[in-house]
Amino acid sequence: MITVYGGRNCSACEGVKNAFDADNIAYEYVDVFDTNISQEHKNTFFGTHNFRSIPQLFEGDTYLGNASVVSSILKYRRGEEHE
Repeated sequence: MITVYGGRNCSACEGVKNAFDADNIAYEYVDVFDTNISQEHKNTFFGTHNFRSIPQLFEGDTYLGNASVVSSILKYRRGEEHE
């Protein structure tokens, strides 16, 4: 499953979620500003990678990229050729 690390009032994060919803792609959304974020998610977002922007996408432990990779993910999941 894809994990989308994002935050409130982030239009790019909403765009990613809307695109995945429209294509019925299962994902977990993690608000990185939520005080109840799990230690695992804290370690991934703030520790291991120390990202400075949102959204950031992972599948398992594999980093997929930011919002710019969404179209490639959608094409791949549809079985279409992608770059």
